[in-house]
Amino acid sequence: MTIIERLQQHMKKEKIKLPKVAELTGIPYDRLYQWVKGKSSPKTDDTKTLENFISGNFSNILQEGQPAYTPGSTIQPQQNCMEMLNKALEVIASQQKTIESLVNTQPGQLRGNAASA
Repeated sequence: MTIIERLQQHMKKEKIKLPKVAELTGIPYDRLYQWVKGKSSPKTDDTKTLENFISGNFSNILQEGQPAYTPGSTIQPQQNCMEMLNKALEVIASQQKTIESLVNTQPGQLRGNAASA
């Protein structure tokens, strides 16, 4: 069985899609897609990364501070969660400034239908 066949078997068993494999392994999605479609084959380093992914041994490829992937786990890496939280906080802060600006606007300064409401 090839590494790609094993990867596909692992993905099916763990119910994960190719974009998630790309996220967890750091291998670009388009490269993984080419392998799965049989248009190219992984190089030695990528084969090792896939072996580690399939076996759940990520200690040598994860960045410091990220939890290891455990087969069957749906937990996002800690770094990605923090990035998403920070982006959400930026959006909230931006929306808060917009709301404050609207609250402080005089009725005659509003444009369109909002002024007549």
